[in-house]
Amino acid sequence: MSIGAPPAGFLGTVLNRFCSQVACGYPLSIYGTGEQTRAFININDSVKCLTLALEYGKVNDFTKVHILNQMTATHKLNDLKDLLMKLYPEATYEYIDNPRA
Repeated sequence: MSIGAPPAGFLGTVLNRFCSQVACGYPLSIYGTGEQTRAFININDSVKCLTLALEYGKVNDFTKVHILNQMTATHKLNDLKDLLMKLYPEATYEYIDNPRA
């Protein structure tokens, strides 16, 4: 079965998309130049952040909005591509015009 390029709505899930594309033998689709940087969060940090938000809400009754953002690392799309190409030498990639431009 052949799968096409994902619709623009999937652009925010780059790591999931790249891994799925490698697993299916489909070229990694890199929108734009690949120099875009994306933030990543460790799942343990995510759980800790959620726990802190819940505890903070109990104390303050959420009378004010508090946005809690946390990230572990940032990576450029090309860096992720290069890593996957080292891990899976059979993988391929293609640059696609950025639909958000």
